Amino acid sequence: MNPGEGIHDSGIAAVRAGLTALQTVDLTTLPDDEFEGLLAAFETCRRIAESVSHRLLIETSDRHLPRMIGRRGLHRYLVETLRLSRFEAASRIDAAHALGVFREPSGAIREPALPATATAQAEGAISPTHARAVMRVMHRLPDAIDTATRALAEEHLADAARTLAPEQLTHVGDRLLGFLDPDGTLTTDHDRARQRGLTLSPQRLDGMSDLTGCIDPELRALLDTVLAKWARPGMCMPDDPDSPRPGTHDPEDSDGVNAHGMSVDTVRANGVGIGGVGAGGVTVAGFGAAGFDPARLHAAIARDTRTTTQRNHDALKAFLSSDGGPGRTDLGTHRGLPVAVTLTMDVTDLLRGTGHAVTATGTTIPIRDAWRMAEGAIPLLMIFDKHHGKPLYLGEGPRLANNWQRRAKTAIERGCTRPGCTAPATMCAMHHIIPWATGGPTDIDNLTLVCDSCHAHITADPDNPHGWATETVPAGSALAGRTQWRPPVEIDPHRTPQVNHLHHPEHILAESLKRYRAKLTRLRN
Repeated sequence: MNPGEGIHDSGIAAVRAGLTALQTVDLTTLPDDEFEGLLAAFETCRRIAESVSHRLLIETSDRHLPRMIGRRGLHRYLVETLRLSRFEAASRIDAAHALGVFREPSGAIREPALPATATAQAEGAISPTHARAVMRVMHRLPDAIDTATRALAEEHLADAARTLAPEQLTHVGDRLLGFLDPDGTLTTDHDRARQRGLTLSPQRLDGMSDLTGCIDPELRALLDTVLAKWARPGMCMPDDPDSPRPGTHDPEDSDGVNAHGMSVDTVRANGVGIGGVGAGGVTVAGFGAAGFDPARLHAAIARDTRTTTQRNHDALKAFLSSDGGPGRTDLGTHRGLPVAVTLTMDVTDLLRGTGHAVTATGTTIPIRDAWRMAEGAIPLLMIFDKHHGKPLYLGEGPRLANNWQRRAKTAIERGCTRPGCTAPATMCAMHHIIPWATGGPTDIDNLTLVCDSCHAHITADPDNPHGWATETVPAGSALAGRTQWRPPVEIDPHRTPQVNHLHHPEHILAESLKRYRAKLTRLRN
């Protein structure tokens, strides 16, 4: 008999039955000590379940399930099949790599990379947050630390995790790192390069985003140079036109500034110029040694009520808005378009001053902020059908330049059109719905945005039942002109066409509102 046979019917069924009982039992009748015991026992079960999750993820990968049903990679499989967030899917995969047991192709068993932590979690003694704290500390250990010392450090951290909260464990990790490398001599450039990174979170409902990361000394030096001047009180206040900002300076104070307002002083480190103009130097345009009228600056300081973190934010935004970012004209192109912020907005919203604009990266920006960003820019007008979003007079003939086609598709589709994909337009290429090899024209009506990952799943033969196929929604449909995808039979035996609505959440809300109104009508009748 297969040892795993019946596990779904018996084991999982028993777990679900127990959880169902907990959902319905009257907890108010339990004495305090018994309730505390139940609370602790339930938390232990949650933690053990996370350990089981590692086994399931590893087995999913070993069986190549993502590839078998047309998904590229375990991460995307988890996001689309289990409807996990991208962060949650990535966290589970990272945890499985560190805490899971793997079977090598030879059949040999590879024990967890962090064995003491894996054991503690399997016993239900530590939570996933504890495990991530241990993983972060271990990731910071210099490569020069030998294997035995590394194993002992992990054992100490796992032991501490059994009695401490994750935040407290982080402090223990900092102390441990200080003990192992007190003067930083073991840390190499490779260690710093391994730890570098910046993460921009998905945009929140209020339009804000979280920026976190770990930067190397060179980027720190460059940021310090910018913030030291432009994050000073009174500088770069976004709602104050009289506040000094990049690209403006006092003409009478031109020492150290060339004709373009750039600093000509170059600080050199190891032969590399940083912060000015010179051979091998990095030019920070508009952020030179230019001075300002003291009275004007002091007046701005008196009006400045921002915190230090807000001034840092505004200085970085001012830098990227001027010569440090898309304001430059020498940044080349990306996916066929100049590197610049592309804004798409409804003309009604624009006239009313309400609503929001959408960028090519999928970011939403309030109309008033978008209007301010567009000041001084040369607008490119494209007119679309109000109901279907189809471009008018842009779909005929080969006279259209590729960048116009891409701009049109960016404004209409906003991102990858494969159902379930959230890749923005900046991560997509233009795909021929009717393959170019079979005579499909390079017209706007036969083009659609597809990211590189999803493009790999499209078969050359659209009738191949084992791959994804693209086609245009026919006339007569409410979505006429949009791109729809037929999934492989492994996902849907009927290959029912699907349209990606994730880049147009307003459509999802509109359909929900329509159903709600229909329900109210039925109730009234």
